[in-house]
Amino acid sequence: MENIQEVSKHYLKLIAEADRENNTEILIRALGGRNIYFWDARLFAKKLGLSDDELESVVRFLSERDLLHWRHHYSAVKTVELTDKGFKWEYHESLFNPKKDTSVHSSIVIKELIVGDKFENIKNSQIINHSLVENAFNATRKTFGDETAQALLSVSNEVAKSGDVAAGTLLNQFVSELQKPKADKSVLLQIWDGLVKVLPSIATLGDAVAKIGGLISGT
Repeated sequence: MENIQEVSKHYLKLIAEADRENNTEILIRALGGRNIYFWDARLFAKKLGLSDDELESVVRFLSERDLLHWRHHYSAVKTVELTDKGFKWEYHESLFNPKKDTSVHSSIVIKELIVGDKFENIKNSQIINHSLVENAFNATRKTFGDETAQALLSVSNEVAKSGDVAAGTLLNQFVSELQKPKADKSVLLQIWDGLVKVLPSIATLGDAVAKIGGLISGT
């Protein structure tokens, strides 16, 4: 099968959309959590034109990343169920990226390991879109330098630690705007002000806050 990552992502997306139709936000709040449903694995495979062998490969790929697991795995009946991580798959898109070659100069490896440690909290967060933050980090480092990119990462880490859903939403909007070819300074400033109000602990980050201010001014 060509590009197992992309096929698996499309398969997971189809099931997550179906699951969300049954698990509305109102219902989740009322029940204190989502209902667990199991879905006809072959039905969704048919939508993508997958054979049984290809379906096995897709489910194995997703299961290894704790996004989806078999519920019934028989020749006559094949059903799957989403994990909580799979239900919010958009926050874990990095799991679909192929592994990169790390055989580079040692100084670069050290830098990437340091950044990777900080990304770990964000990657495990349920309120932050890890891919958006990582893309914004790379774009900011290219345009404004390492210190400003690290400031963005520090703010993202603070939001991830807080677990505040509203703060996570605002941060996702902020980094999404940053990635636009022509980011709107007024929009960035409005989102940033809202983020600081929602999560006052950001103001204690000192230099990072100053760097973000400079980032907004420089867009």
